[in-house]
Amino acid sequence: ITLPTRIGLLDFEGTNLLSINKNLMKINIVGRPTPEQKANKEYYTSNNGGVCSYDGTELVFVPKYIKGTYTIPAAIQVIGEKAFIGCWELEGVVIKDNVKKIKSEAFSRCLALTSVEFDYNGGSLEIESKAFYECTNLYSVELPKQLQYLGSYAFGYTPKLTTVTINGSSNAILEWGAFAEEGGRNKGYVTNIHLGAGAPAFDINSVFYGCNLYVLDVDEYNRNFNQIDGVLYNSDKTEILYYPYGMTGNYVIPDTITRIGQGVFENRANIASIEIPASVTEIDFYAFRNCVGLTSLTFAPRTEPLYIKASAFENCIALTSVSLPE
Repeated sequence: ITLPTRIGLLDFEGTNLLSINKNLMKINIVGRPTPEQKANKEYYTSNNGGVCSYDGTELVFVPKYIKGTYTIPAAIQVIGEKAFIGCWELEGVVIKDNVKKIKSEAFSRCLALTSVEFDYNGGSLEIESKAFYECTNLYSVELPKQLQYLGSYAFGYTPKLTTVTINGSSNAILEWGAFAEEGGRNKGYVTNIHLGAGAPAFDINSVFYGCNLYVLDVDEYNRNFNQIDGVLYNSDKTEILYYPYGMTGNYVIPDTITRIGQGVFENRANIASIEIPASVTEIDFYAFRNCVGLTSLTFAPRTEPLYIKASAFENCIALTSVSLPE
């Protein structure tokens, strides 16, 4: 369809002709804006079949029934809010380093989307909340090292998304529940993550809240994490960052650890026994909650105070007795 520039600003989501027409694959906008439109910047342009902002830098709307793989045009710096929402037959998208921001719900409910390629050699990228929410056929994603921000639920409710690679910069901000399902369920589906050489130090339990991570792989050149026998620590090994699901048997916490963070061992049903050294001075909320297989808990003798926060050992139903340190 070809539209005149003078048509002005439209609510594309509310314009049934454009949003539900199954034959509509491209929108072209032609002509010059009126002087008033130009002065107020209230007109659209087009690029590669999509509707763009007046200056052509933000992709505002793409027809819902586009098919195959769509490459974001080189002039685009921002993928607008809900720009691709509900593009049922979109199978792949290629996003290059001209794109600096992907706004909220930009690709939400793209049910056939199986491939998201970030082709970045420079620049920076922000991905806002729910940008790829409910992309139910997305299996894996590799986030570029230029990533600066990842919003809550950005990749939420993606039940086939099991593998994630994070290559973000050292100052990147990754929000709580970036891979979780919204609505109180807070369920995640990711089971394997790879942390690249530049992946930032972040709270894995928070970002991957609700996910049962079985495999964590850290690049040998990453200086923000320390991984030993599958367990993930911070760089100086004073805090346990993540204890993978599926690990069984007994675990002796290293005597360099000073704090056991919130929910680090939560729901680890296969842990049989834990030995906590004298170096630990704090056990945070829910640290061992729902460790239903835990039968033995040993505290080493200590001279420093130990602070155990609420629900730290809640529902450890197999634990029949505990001898707390003096």
